[in-house]
Amino acid sequence: METFDISAAGKATITKDPDAVLDYTFDWTDWLLAVTDTILSAEAIVENDTVCDVTVDDTEVTDMDTKVVVWLSGGIIGKTATVRCRITTNSTPARIDDRTIYVKIKAR
Repeated sequence: METFDISAAGKATITKDPDAVLDYTFDWTDWLLAVTDTILSAEAIVENDTVCDVTVDDTEVTDMDTKVVVWLSGGIIGKTATVRCRITTNSTPARIDDRTIYVKIKAR
């Protein structure tokens, strides 16, 4: 499992084999602590799924409602998937925010 701190600068990029089915964690902990909030719901979307053939198999909120685990499968060698994680928080009004990782598909 790879974890991505959503507060970190830069373009989070990972390499994934097209046959792998793996979990990737978006860690919102520091950001949520700063605003005293937790995650109510989350969704993950592959923005270019018709080009790269990566599928979101499951999305779950974990660890005291501060992290989102996304399970990904598939992919076409040589393509890069753009995976966006969107959360909605428990506050009123709710905070809604997105973070993106890039998944390069490569035979390993």
